[in-house]
Amino acid sequence: MKTEKLLFFVFILIALGLFYHEVNACGCGIAISDMKVFNSLKETQAYLLIDVKNKTEYDEAVFFNFISLDRPNDVTIVFPTDKIPYNVEGKKISAKKFLEDHNIYKAEDIIRKLNISEFVNHIDQQLFALSNGLILGYLYYYSITHPYQWVGVVAPEAVAPIAHFEFEGGTLDIYNISSTGKLEEFVKKINIPLADKVKELVTKYKDYYIAVLRLKVPSVINENDINFLENCMPDGLERIKDVLSKKTEFKFDEIDQIIDKEIARSNCGGRGKEILRDYIYSATYASEDVEGILVVMKFKDSSNFFYPISIVNSYKYPIKDQRYYIKVPDTLHIRLSSSKISKTANFEGERWYKVKLTKEDIKGEIVEANFLVKLQDTIRNFVLALYDNPTPVVIAIYVLIFVLPLILLRRIENLTKSEIVLTIVMYLLGGLLASAIVMFTKKKKKLAFSFLFIWILLLVILIK
Repeated sequence: MKTEKLLFFVFILIALGLFYHEVNACGCGIAISDMKVFNSLKETQAYLLIDVKNKTEYDEAVFFNFISLDRPNDVTIVFPTDKIPYNVEGKKISAKKFLEDHNIYKAEDIIRKLNISEFVNHIDQQLFALSNGLILGYLYYYSITHPYQWVGVVAPEAVAPIAHFEFEGGTLDIYNISSTGKLEEFVKKINIPLADKVKELVTKYKDYYIAVLRLKVPSVINENDINFLENCMPDGLERIKDVLSKKTEFKFDEIDQIIDKEIARSNCGGRGKEILRDYIYSATYASEDVEGILVVMKFKDSSNFFYPISIVNSYKYPIKDQRYYIKVPDTLHIRLSSSKISKTANFEGERWYKVKLTKEDIKGEIVEANFLVKLQDTIRNFVLALYDNPTPVVIAIYVLIFVLPLILLRRIENLTKSEIVLTIVMYLLGGLLASAIVMFTKKKKKLAFSFLFIWILLLVILIK
């Protein structure tokens, strides 16, 4: 009896484990421009990778994609930086290529696999397949593993940069605070009124070096279409911009309602409806194939790193796609004094840290990896190995969820050897549901309900 109670306790733990699901909850710089231009800027993608080479050397790879909700504009972007990079590289590149070239896609895939709810769901998919017997189970498993076979501003000339870099798509200058007095003085010389949030940032970073990037920001749609909308719906476009400033995601029916409402009060007609749809979609859903700007700033002779994420809050329109990562060799670790790590992954001799989306700047120190950090690497590697080759876990649980009810209820149901053999055969061919039906016909209701409950449990977890 003690053995049966122990087995029952183990069975409950397995059920609870299967039911568990985890619950989850860059701006590229400060844009200096007149208020009309500033309020038309929207950053669609903002990615950062701090790539640590060794204890005193690292790169900051910043990818961003700006669009103008009005006409194209020349814009000056100011980066506060706490030290002078020894080199800067920049170019136009698509978001997709940046994410591929810097291995961020792979890091995100591994982070996904290490998520406990993803891991449980991955195991459950295969368990549910097996729980439907060899024939149906194989068809279901094949379907989930082969889904597609089934079916405008110029910086002042009076202030000289201490470093100047030119690249495809723009230029980048580094200014020393001592030569300008402070960042606030530098901005005043441009003689452009600043938005309230930009004023706050200028004050916050007044003692930092200045990196100045000049680039041409394209319009969200072509200029002729912008002119058409402004002529046929003079106030409507401003209302659309106001809607876009409040949220980053819209359901398709929400977009249709917005368009229909504005077209009904305008004289834009069918052409205006299509242009407006293109306008909203282009401003909301950034394509990974569209080119943005990549700036790589290289630093050395320091174990401290910094990047000002808080500048993202200076823009009128929220940024939907933000991703911040820090990558280090697996012999090193990072200690953050500002901002927080949300996820960690390790592969190919490197450790990746995903930084939470917060209003805090990324600030930290490169340190040696201690025993605890390396132990966590080992655990993550073990979990990842199970995810990529779950057969031992699946078979063990598969056997348990069938054998435990038989052991626990064998005496209570007075099961005969022939009934046990019949149950095993039905389980192999038709799965838990078939076994439950057969046990009902044999009037073994407790065992039948047990099999049915487990099957429903696996189905619920799969649907969730």
